[in-house]
Amino acid sequence: MGIDLSGKMIQEARRRNAHARIEYLVCGIEEYGYPENRWDCAISNLALHYIGDISQVFRNVHRTLRPDGIFLFNIEHPVFTAGVGQDWAYAEDRRPRYWPIDDYFMPGERKARFCGCEVAKQHHTLTQIAMGLLENGFEIQALEEAVPPAEKMDVPGTEDELRRPMMLLIKAMAKNKDRLDYFKEKNNADNPGSSGRALKPGCKEETMRTLYVTDLDGTLLNTRDRISPESLRIINKLVERGMLFTYATARSLESASVVAQGLTLNMPVIVYNGAFILLPDTGEIISALYFTEEEAGFVRCVLNQARISPLVYSYVQGRESVSWNTSRENEGIRRYLSKRKGDRRLRPLEDVCGLYDGDVFYYTCIGEKEELMPLYELFSRDGRFRCTIQQELYRPEYLCEIMPRKATKAEAIKFLKALWNCDRIVSFGDAVNDIPMFELSDECYAVENAVPELKKAATGIVDSNDRDGVAKWLERNACFD
Repeated sequence: MGIDLSGKMIQEARRRNAHARIEYLVCGIEEYGYPENRWDCAISNLALHYIGDISQVFRNVHRTLRPDGIFLFNIEHPVFTAGVGQDWAYAEDRRPRYWPIDDYFMPGERKARFCGCEVAKQHHTLTQIAMGLLENGFEIQALEEAVPPAEKMDVPGTEDELRRPMMLLIKAMAKNKDRLDYFKEKNNADNPGSSGRALKPGCKEETMRTLYVTDLDGTLLNTRDRISPESLRIINKLVERGMLFTYATARSLESASVVAQGLTLNMPVIVYNGAFILLPDTGEIISALYFTEEEAGFVRCVLNQARISPLVYSYVQGRESVSWNTSRENEGIRRYLSKRKGDRRLRPLEDVCGLYDGDVFYYTCIGEKEELMPLYELFSRDGRFRCTIQQELYRPEYLCEIMPRKATKAEAIKFLKALWNCDRIVSFGDAVNDIPMFELSDECYAVENAVPELKKAATGIVDSNDRDGVAKWLERNACFD
């Protein structure tokens, strides 16, 4: 069986390979029926980078292959599809200088020039490709980044192909459906109603795959900065039954893990307001956003001129660190640090030397609103940055936080939505920094104690954080198979 969306391609295939046992079909990859346990081998040649939902293709191919069937495919390498315009940056003499990459961790459509025409391709990260196979029952047997053969090196331009990968080739084996690895079981990837588990009462058979995301402080956490035993009981029970649930917070994983102790999670978490997406049990980085050297230098210059000494979040020699100048502590910083005693990230410095070392991804300035507002106004107008200012919960001081432009809960949730093949987002929050998350969501709920601005943007209002508002809403309304 050979399929292609182009009638001309099918016509040419018939001309080259006419045989009574070969059937050809004008059909797209996404439209083919994929009869169960039909084929011993499936081959895809330079087609999957035009498909948006690549994980759905993997599920379909796994279904149509017989046990231990082979799936061979090549796809444009993620480094290639993430290339800016999918072209080199050229010197004045038109020689390639380097291959620029941007928005690597943002899957989706990319426009490029191909054979003189503009075409739309789909960018998938290496994690999406490899984990998509593993989560859908495949065993990866071989993976190769294609390089030109040595005898072709005298062809003009070929040597430049060694400077970045263009093609990714993978051989995968479909394991028996009763041997799917724990990712599929854990993340509930079966079609609704097909797993033998009953749908939650009130949910329709065609329930779409929904990701539920909550803020922590002031939302899931009560005023004692903890998740109540009742909320833990409700949410953990729902997660065990298949609900896709995670949190998005301004906290670090280290800090969030303490206040969310006892919470069962079945997927990555969003920390530092979206700058990082991490596996909660190991801390493995799924996605990360850092400042460029130019951006970090600009922030440092502005803060020095304003005579504000921040908490600087960075990776210094491979270790996550929170650095600060102990000689410039104010009451707000001292209180902030007092709640994090024993935190392995803390890196106190006696002066400014070394304060801005490493790969910086986040700044927190703590102080009076009047001294921080000029910073907020400056950085919020600068397209290179994202800046928020809000009053510390249950405290008089304010926090001004400066992040890379794309470090938002909303952008991180979009990433998880694509990675986990979800159809809908339902979110919960309490503060102004949750507004972008609400704007992205299909449904969004503010807790009763939320700020007025967020309540205006909400689908509805749930009970307060001290009355288990999020958990009780989920118990009544969450749908999953």
